[in-house]
Amino acid sequence: MTDLPQEPGAEARPMLELRSIAREYRRGAERIAALKSIDLTIRAGDIIGLIGPSGSGKSTLLNIAGFLDNPTRGTRLIEGKAIDAAAERTLEHIRRDRIGFVFQHFNLIPVLSSIENVELGLFWLKDKAERRDRARAMIARVGLAAREQHRPGELSGGEQQRISLARALVKEPAFVIADEPTANLDSASAAAVVELILSINGTHNTAFLIASHDQRLCSQLPRRLRMVDGVIHPELETDSELDHVRVA
Repeated sequence: MTDLPQEPGAEARPMLELRSIAREYRRGAERIAALKSIDLTIRAGDIIGLIGPSGSGKSTLLNIAGFLDNPTRGTRLIEGKAIDAAAERTLEHIRRDRIGFVFQHFNLIPVLSSIENVELGLFWLKDKAERRDRARAMIARVGLAAREQHRPGELSGGEQQRISLARALVKEPAFVIADEPTANLDSASAAAVVELILSINGTHNTAFLIASHDQRLCSQLPRRLRMVDGVIHPELETDSELDHVRVA
């Protein structure tokens, strides 16, 4: 994975900026405000946790940050360039080349082996040998080299999530969007996934934007933002503050 260049001692430049992002839905004649004037900047090496109750807007914000959904109002910028007026093909390339996705339910293909699932993260590469080599190296990086020929049904939940993380990382994204990555895992498996995320972040400077209810995960993140009713509130500086956030 390649770090973004920057001047010595300079603050990393923004990779993604969300400015005054709002997302509204209609339910009959009623207008539902899922996000209300969100501002958020992600830089190389950031690891940011979004913490809040169900329905607070966390997943909606992740979908917009990952260019899976469009805001009703507001602007998204990639490395300082406004993107929202871009053609869908440009958005596809942004999702393909710059962003990795990790989901709560793994989203692995049941009939494919672990290594074949990871290769899907490189679907556009025509060189089959390169796809296989990169997938094999990433599976080893997440500690599952001995499981590369196993199908998802032959893996534990924690192993499936590590394969999902390998698929997200194999293309060397600038940042990873992770929606409840430990929600379906036991304590030991969740701890292994958290350790892996922190290791990848520290070693490769990969940024992570993570939505989670899991206080075990959230307590280890260096930057934690509280979301309530579609609004980001001041950062949670201490574990005591985190304990007072209602996340159920």
